[in-house]
Amino acid sequence: EEYFARQSPYARRIVPFITQRGCRRAAEAGRCVFCSIKDRGYRTVAPELLWSRIDGLVKKYGIRGLYDSSADFLGSKEWFAELCAASSACPRKPVIKVALRLGDVTERSAAALKSINVGNAILGVESFDDGILRRLHKGCTCETNKRGILTLAGAGVIPEMYLLAGAPGESVRSLKKTFWELNRLELPPQAWETAIIHTMNMIPGSAVWHQLLRVEKQYAGADMFDFRQLFADWVGHFCEASLPEIQDLKTAIRNLITLKARI
Repeated sequence: EEYFARQSPYARRIVPFITQRGCRRAAEAGRCVFCSIKDRGYRTVAPELLWSRIDGLVKKYGIRGLYDSSADFLGSKEWFAELCAASSACPRKPVIKVALRLGDVTERSAAALKSINVGNAILGVESFDDGILRRLHKGCTCETNKRGILTLAGAGVIPEMYLLAGAPGESVRSLKKTFWELNRLELPPQAWETAIIHTMNMIPGSAVWHQLLRVEKQYAGADMFDFRQLFADWVGHFCEASLPEIQDLKTAIRNLITLKARI
């Protein structure tokens, strides 16, 4: 009860949870360039055991929300189908927040997510420019992203869009493309309230980290970083747009998101 008392009224009685370990794409098909997940394979919790645990949390603690911290909720279609089939084991389902890849979203999968009370989906949209998405190894296109976002929203699942500024090859044009495509999207206010744009983060162990180390060797072996300087060095070597241009367009996109949340 002390744990729940520390939560805001908005987030009351939400607990973190995990349904999977690892990322199937990282383990099999190739990872995103900013990914630093350790390559220890991909494994899931058995659906029957999972619902039993959730049901126990509901009955014992009265939880109303679960935040699944797995990398890709729809990573295994077989596991997801079994999870949906076994969902009757937990009659009072909490609202669930998951992370997933937009390339896996169809009308059928979106409806199935809603059927097990998934209320929010965290989406690594990153960009609406196809060139940027290719360089990030996202395995999707701008049209895939838009279709998936709209499909989730149409099914009643709030799409939480995570966007990125400063990707490899980022240009004024690519950021303006993201701005224009965002402006054209018609989504519920909750989607805009949860949308966020952040800057490229070179996490040690990721492909972009090793890319930076090849030209900025002073970071090798370091434990503490000035992340502003790290990003500035990255932009100087690997982005077409300048640091001020990226910062200005990032601010413009953030302001657009804020405006749409108020409409």
